Amino acid sequence: MESSNVSRRNFIETSIGAAALAAINPTQFLAANENRTIITPKNNALDYRIAYGCWVNDMRLEPLALEDWPSERMDDETVRSVFKALDTQSHFKYNWLDTWGLLATTSWPLNLGDGVDKDRRNRVKKILTYAHERGIKVIYGMGVMSWGYEKIIESNPSLTAINRDGSLNKQAMCDHHPESFEWVKKILDFVLSEFDFDGLHLESMDQGGCFCPHCAGKSGIVEYHSRINSKTADYIRSKWPNKLINVIPINWAMDSKGHFTESDKQHIIELSKHIDGFYDQGWHGTYIRPEERSAFTKQLHCAYGTSGGRWVYPGQRWDRESFFIPHMRHQATAIKEQFTQGGRGILHYQGPVNNPGTEVNIASGGLISSDTSQNIEDVVAKVIEDLYRPQNVNAHKKLTQIFLNGEEAYFGHWGNSDAGEIYMDLLVGDSPGPAGYLTQLQYLDGTGRLAYKKALIPLLRDLQNIEKSFNDDGRIKALKRSMLITLTLLNTVMYAKGEPMNINEGMKPRLINSNHWRAINTLK
Repeated sequence: MESSNVSRRNFIETSIGAAALAAINPTQFLAANENRTIITPKNNALDYRIAYGCWVNDMRLEPLALEDWPSERMDDETVRSVFKALDTQSHFKYNWLDTWGLLATTSWPLNLGDGVDKDRRNRVKKILTYAHERGIKVIYGMGVMSWGYEKIIESNPSLTAINRDGSLNKQAMCDHHPESFEWVKKILDFVLSEFDFDGLHLESMDQGGCFCPHCAGKSGIVEYHSRINSKTADYIRSKWPNKLINVIPINWAMDSKGHFTESDKQHIIELSKHIDGFYDQGWHGTYIRPEERSAFTKQLHCAYGTSGGRWVYPGQRWDRESFFIPHMRHQATAIKEQFTQGGRGILHYQGPVNNPGTEVNIASGGLISSDTSQNIEDVVAKVIEDLYRPQNVNAHKKLTQIFLNGEEAYFGHWGNSDAGEIYMDLLVGDSPGPAGYLTQLQYLDGTGRLAYKKALIPLLRDLQNIEKSFNDDGRIKALKRSMLITLTLLNTVMYAKGEPMNINEGMKPRLINSNHWRAINTLK
């Protein structure tokens, strides 16, 4: 058994769940010990509880409202935001942070060492020190032949990858050209010689790959990418034998309808002899079918992990308090199921921890991953106790239910979406919005939007009734604002589409014509 002390007002003891809160005496509740401990049975824990920051500024506490994604920014606000995220991650039992964009985003400079700004390098070192002081190991996100090679390819066009149709892919390199892998090694030498990273996250096809007759055109996508990732892992092992090496197969199953074939699996099993973790994460879920997962994980020579069902990709340009999308229950269900099927790791998507729904989802994901035997309702109750410090049992119960019911309010009215990754807006752009998670048909149609509104309004009303019952460091105010803005966006979408808006009988909105507008302006 392992234990960790909680520094704030205590969690409810592990043995006391949300369902049991009603039986707690309020006086006993308020007099609870300040230093309760959470007991975590090790044999129910995922070994690799990875907080996946994705691109580092996805965790940013302030929006980058007018910058395209992924932002190259590495400033004091980036560092402050990562520090805040690390505080949350360490408190809620994550043991790794995996993030991209610390040293480069789309283009590595040709002069690798001198080309990376000294201020940036110093900030990255501060992040590493802060993480290590809190017991968090850091994984560096790196593309293998794709992501970050644009300037390198421009300097030597012969390295350019070939698409299947014979066109050029100027975002990826061809492995058949010997110089391509030399660049991969140069980047690894720079990153791992100067910085104290604990591991590598290798991705090789997020920006596409090479389909020439020597690359994927020879034996297919999975064979080629297994081959180049094995080669990269072997190089890392030869110089830094203690570094963790994880491989993520984004885009690898594009030729097999989103799931690996038996032949694909054999290539991955061979790859697993060279690495520490294989994280089965695609944009629409896992590439190994659930019914095949147990048999597959038993054949691997490394840990198997996922991203835990579905995950929300936060809008880089959005106000951090402008959305409320908790999804603890769905992720917990997936984590628990995959643990029984042999999963031993998770890439749990993070986000700005000053968004209330994001913070509670991150906290709940960390705790359920540290002890998969727990009930998610009990876990959420613990998180609410720790973060919001309720003054009485009734407020604690109601706020716990607001978060749990907030998940169902949105996801309970979805269409037929198979999304693993949920995009709030368009990732790329020059300004905030649009609210795609409210408008795309795979998420919500008109009926779904009205049902979502009907479910959300009583949750906001409940919050207003208990908002004075917490010592919450401003979290209730942020939660209230996130729900209010969500309703505003929802009503705006419904009004613009001419959809029924009245929650009582589905009445049409009263449309204001030009004469009414003129009359209103005259009054002004």
